[in-house]
Amino acid sequence: MYAFKLQAGAILCSTYFIAAYLRGLKPGVRTYGDRLFAFILFMAPLASFFDGATAVTVNMLDTVPSWVNLMLHAAFFISMDAIVIALFAFISFHTIGINDKRQLFAIMLPGIISSILVIYFIKDLYYIHGITTNYSMGISVYISYGIMILYLILMNVLFITKRRTLVRPKLRALALLMFYMATLLIVQVIIPESLITALLPIGAVAVLYINFQDPALQELKHYNEEMVTGFATLVESRDESTGNHIKHTKGYVEIILNEMRKNPKYSKQITQDFIENVINAAPMHDIGKIAIPDQILCKPSKLTEEEFDIMKTHTTIGSKLLEETFVDLNDVEYKRVAYDVAKFHHEKWNGGGYPEGLKGEEIPLSARIMAIADVFEATSSKRCYKEAYDIDTCFKIIKDGAGIDFDPTLANLFVDAHDKVRQYHSKERRVS
Repeated sequence: MYAFKLQAGAILCSTYFIAAYLRGLKPGVRTYGDRLFAFILFMAPLASFFDGATAVTVNMLDTVPSWVNLMLHAAFFISMDAIVIALFAFISFHTIGINDKRQLFAIMLPGIISSILVIYFIKDLYYIHGITTNYSMGISVYISYGIMILYLILMNVLFITKRRTLVRPKLRALALLMFYMATLLIVQVIIPESLITALLPIGAVAVLYINFQDPALQELKHYNEEMVTGFATLVESRDESTGNHIKHTKGYVEIILNEMRKNPKYSKQITQDFIENVINAAPMHDIGKIAIPDQILCKPSKLTEEEFDIMKTHTTIGSKLLEETFVDLNDVEYKRVAYDVAKFHHEKWNGGGYPEGLKGEEIPLSARIMAIADVFEATSSKRCYKEAYDIDTCFKIIKDGAGIDFDPTLANLFVDAHDKVRQYHSKERRVS
């Protein structure tokens, strides 16, 4: 009866989190992380229910039909394994940024195999009479807990290797989750009749909800992004770009980042946090133009040397403005990326850029990405001082600038993604 009460409490807690999540959920695009959390959230009460049911039936072997007991055990083992596998996929999304079905399938494959084996060997389940309760043993039990331990080890490996790329709140949350899961599994393996496995799903849900998926925090983050984009659009509209420059550069930045995910060279830098930070910082790259006089910003002809010197100050003004605006922001990594994008997006690979004449990898990675997106968008769009270039010419500018103006690897990644860039360019021009 103790175990049943434990599972009942876990189900009630899971139901609360489900209700809170659904109440705060807003329409919009769902990332893999969102979908994985939703899966864990809705699987948690099911796993706790099957755990509670087996805790009851395992002590009623004389009255409960054998097939019912076996079916409930199989459902419990598979649901618990599914939650742990989804947790590993969730952590993978937030560290290495899995973003396609093939990667997800590769992560799930061992779990799929283990589920098949659990079902195949479930008929060989046997029961041991403990001091306080009966409990089940057999090959299916070993496989189920073995796969949970395997994925926990993989989570820890991923956590340790990527710990330097995670923001501190997520680092602390994942460390707590790893410790919590390890403690539960160790106790359960050493003392099988403790039956505390039901605490694993609800603990995981609580940690992920509070630190990653709270709809209130997601909504606040969305409002902050909208506010920043609106302010940046207001600044951009002064030179008649009407905000399209912000939208388009953000799209090109996202294309570059997605291509970087596939390149082993960037495996240590490209995390989900880095991707989100660069995408969200991209609209602010020219925020310093707010201090540039209209007669210079909107001049329909070539700037004089003195005017260009004034124009160049938008990088240092923008970075200083963001530094002062975000002084109380807790997200240190986002502040750093926003600062770097604003200040260094006009630096050149050969050291001929401004404001500090940085060269090569001295230039922050986020600014190197922004430089390519910024130039491509600027050359492919109409401005008060020029007409739009055709897209082939724009690609040639990026290609010719590789190793001179732009990071050669990033420039080549962008040019090689020409089909995606063309598709995005055509779509946005039709909308505009």
